[in-house]
Amino acid sequence: MFRNILVLCTANICRSPLAEGILRHKLSERPDIQVHSAGVAALTGARAHPIVLDMLRKAQIHNVRDHHARQCDLGLLRQADLVLVMEQSHLKWLSTAYPQFHGRSFLMGHWRERAEVPDPIGQSREVFEAVRDQIDLCADDWLMKILK
Repeated sequence: MFRNILVLCTANICRSPLAEGILRHKLSERPDIQVHSAGVAALTGARAHPIVLDMLRKAQIHNVRDHHARQCDLGLLRQADLVLVMEQSHLKWLSTAYPQFHGRSFLMGHWRERAEVPDPIGQSREVFEAVRDQIDLCADDWLMKILK
């Protein structure tokens, strides 16, 4: 059973806070399952991207509005039963920096032919929305496994 899920992206300001918010929202009736996020090269202390915060607010997902980016570290990984990452490069970073967590680390798009979730930073709102939609679908895939 997964009780603690860690979502990783690069800077922890776009994709991982978005996934954290969506997963927390979808798991709101399961307070026994915690969801957190971090970055492999975090902009430590930075707030989530304004477009991400706006999309979540409009979806009435308020559980990450006070998000501040943080760096992935050994402590966060030790707590996690499942680590979801956005890109193959994140899996590579994990396997190099923390090889002991290889068996619990997967792409967010694992159940979608191991699809990567592209980084929307510096792109249009439409790109951010497409990333949100992809994360939402991937979250549903993971929930079918998590809640078994």
